[in-house]
Amino acid sequence: MKKTKSWITLTLALYLAFLLWTLPAHYVWSFLEKSHVLPAGEISISGVEGAWTAGRVLVIKTDEIELNNLNWHFQPSGLIFGRLQVAISSDFAGGGFAGVLRIGPGTVELEQMHGGIPAASLGKLYFPGVELTGVVEIENLALIAEDGYLSGGSGQLAWRNAKVNKPYQMLLGGVKLELSTEDDGILFKINDLGGGLQTSGLGALSSQGKYSFDGTIGARQGSSPELATFLQILGRPGADGMVKLEFKGQMARIF
Repeated sequence: MKKTKSWITLTLALYLAFLLWTLPAHYVWSFLEKSHVLPAGEISISGVEGAWTAGRVLVIKTDEIELNNLNWHFQPSGLIFGRLQVAISSDFAGGGFAGVLRIGPGTVELEQMHGGIPAASLGKLYFPGVELTGVVEIENLALIAEDGYLSGGSGQLAWRNAKVNKPYQMLLGGVKLELSTEDDGILFKINDLGGGLQTSGLGALSSQGKYSFDGTIGARQGSSPELATFLQILGRPGADGMVKLEFKGQMARIF
């Protein structure tokens, strides 16, 4: 009799574990919002498929970011530190990316991000009416957001074979953005990769969302006349033909 009860108990435990492991992802999403791990109403998703341990969401977005066809696989090791940790990837026409996502109370982290995203896709999302070409390469990118603002980052983004097709045709060449974590936020450097566009600059983003940037931008000799004309909109070139750029402001909350 005792042996039978033990087998029944084990069977029930395994069944409950199976139900928990295969719990639909949309139930978990609802729980995270209600427990305030994720801010309700500020992040929206649609087309959730699969279990919480391995599934896919067709669209996830905030006011500033939109991701499509996002896949995830749960990694139990994150629970040791009280965080939900998943390996994420997205494979779409012309590009894709992969990395690790960690979510904790008031904190979101991205690590080991790599891949490439068509500039055309980013142009449609962030610059309506502007047609971009080339690929934005992601190399070992890491980002940390706390209480809705970016507070740390490292790695680089490089826009290669950069070109604008509309509303004007401009060959840019390429631009690289390098990130590093400072005491109170992120330091970022911008440099061109050769080609028609010549630019460099240094900026900072604090953990409270305040940003500043100082740099220069110009058109190299032999570049398209449209590029030189467009850059004059940004300011009057100096004796060296470069336009000085100075920005300060407050970044909106990510979530």
